Formats: sequence, structure tokens, C-alpha cells
Amino acid sequence: MAKSTDCLSCGQKFKQKDPGVKCAICGLWSHVPCSGLSAEFFKCILEQFKATGRAYWACRSCNTYAEKMNHRLKEIEDKATEAVRLGEENEKEIRKMREDMAQKNDQLSKKQESSEANIMAEMNEREARRKNIVVYGMEESKNGEGRKRIEDDKRGLDTIFTMLDINVSCENYVEFCRRVRERGEHSRPLVVGFFTDWSRSTVLKHSKRLDGTEMENVTVAPNLTHQQRKAESDLAHEAERKNVEELTEEDLSKNLIWKVIGKKGQK
Repeated sequence: MAKSTDCLSCGQKFKQKDPGVKCAICGLWSHVPCSGLSAEFFKCILEQFKATGRAYWACRSCNTYAEKMNHRLKEIEDKATEAVRLGEENEKEIRKMREDMAQKNDQLSKKQESSEANIMAEMNEREARRKNIVVYGMEESKNGEGRKRIEDDKRGLDTIFTMLDINVSCENYVEFCRRVRERGEHSRPLVVGFFTDWSRSTVLKHSKRLDGTEMENVTVAPNLTHQQRKAESDLAHEAERKNVEELTEEDLSKNLIWKVIGKKGQK
């Protein structure tokens, strides 16, 4: 197995009959004594070569390099495995994020549709109440028959219109009137619907004329929706909060206060 070349270990030239082994990695030859192989192991290599036409042996440097390479490859393999694991986890997180985003978009879409439906319902309700007023404190009929109670309410309304000194009457301008809420000890509010905006606005405009009359305990107001009443109530609470929390000493010295102004439904 010797070859006319230098020994990898001792650097001496091979003689014709010097036994040697060739490194399967770097391809360089070493004297058998220089290689550190025992006689038995060298014999095994010879038998392997005779049986298969090849034999494997690696020099010390190549073995060391191979061990380092194996270690490095193991590190690379571990990092690659970790990268695959992280990639799978990231993919799961991305998939979950997409699902969450899709769910949130669906929820937002439903909320938007609900909001739009609520807005449309509010607009329709305001339009339905646009020509209405609510009369508070007007004595309610004790009559047991519904039709007669309505007639009594209309007579009461005509009395109010007369006291307001306006050219409005139930016969010509009132489309309907009805009591709302459950019956109890006190008179219920009376919702009145007019045929025209003019008649409604005229009644509201002159409603202060009831002050000092036998109907001074009667109040006339626009027929606001729940949202309108809540908005005006929130404005009143906000004004109270600002007067308590936000007015400075200088503001107080100037008698400045926060107030909600405007007609009902237009505050």
C-alpha cells in the first residue's frame, strides 16, 4: 500500500517496501509506524482492502477536522431545526393573527351595519315625531270610554290654544292625540300630532303664554326621541361638571359659568 511520496507524519520518502496507509479524507500517505496503527488494525485494513478494493483510514488532522466539522454541522442542524420550529410557530401565530383580524373585521362590519341601522331607525323616528309635541300636566279624563277620553283631551287642547291666542284648533290642525305610559295617580303626558310644521312650531313658540293662567302647570315640549333626550341630559351633566371642576378663580371672579342653551331638541 506504499507509494513513492513523502510520509504525512515524518516527512520521509517512502521506500519500495515500506508499508503505509492513505488518508481517506486528505489523500496523503503515512508510514504505518507513523500512523499510530497497531499491527492488528493494519492487518484488518489490509483484509478490508483485499476483500472490497477499498479501506478507510483517516489521519489525526483529518479526524480532528472531521470532529470539528461534525460538531459544526450538528450546530447548523440544531439551528436549522430551531429555525424550522420557530418558522412553524410564526406561521401558526400569523395564521392566528389573520383569523383574529378576520374575526375583528367581521365584528366591525356587523357593528357598522348595526350602527347604520340604528342611525336610520333614529332618523326615521325623528321624522315620525317631527310634527309632534308632548303636553305635560294637562288633567286626564276619568271617562271610562276611550273615544270620549280622546274628545275630552281635544277640548283641553282647544282651551290651551285659546289661552295661547293662536289660530290653531284640534278640528283643523291636530292629526291625533294620545296618552302615553301606564295609567296611575297622576295625569299622563299627552302626545299631539299636527298636520303641519307651522301649527306645531306656533304652539311651541307661544307656550310661555300659559304662565299666570289656570293652565300655568301645563308644559308643552317637543316630542324628542330617547337619543335626543339623553344627548341633552348629557350636555346638562357636562355643564355641571365643568362648573365644578374646570372654572378657575379668574372665571369665578367674572361670574362665568357653563350653561346649556337653545330650544329642546336644538340645545
